[in-house]
Amino acid sequence: MNKTDMNNNNINNTMNNTDMDNKDKGFKSSYSKGQRILALLGLILIAILLIALLWNSLTGGDPRVSIALLFCLIVVPCVLYGFRLYVDYTVRKHSDKSDK
Repeated sequence: MNKTDMNNNNINNTMNNTDMDNKDKGFKSSYSKGQRILALLGLILIAILLIALLWNSLTGGDPRVSIALLFCLIVVPCVLYGFRLYVDYTVRKHSDKSDK
């Protein structure tokens, strides 16, 4: 066994020990189960809208439908993100007032 093989074995052992430590501790997400489910549903909805837009474009569907799908894909997520920022800001501002 040469020096390179010994180094590779040490690296593999270290990686395996780290993996074992992480499994023992368990993975704890910073998001709740409900948030993860909603995020997955949002991604599925976006995928469905993209497929519908592609289908409508390739089959020569009504242009108004394409515009509506683009609106749903671009504007609605931006508005939801802005709403989330606003809520986070007001909650943080409210909690700062209660701390004083």
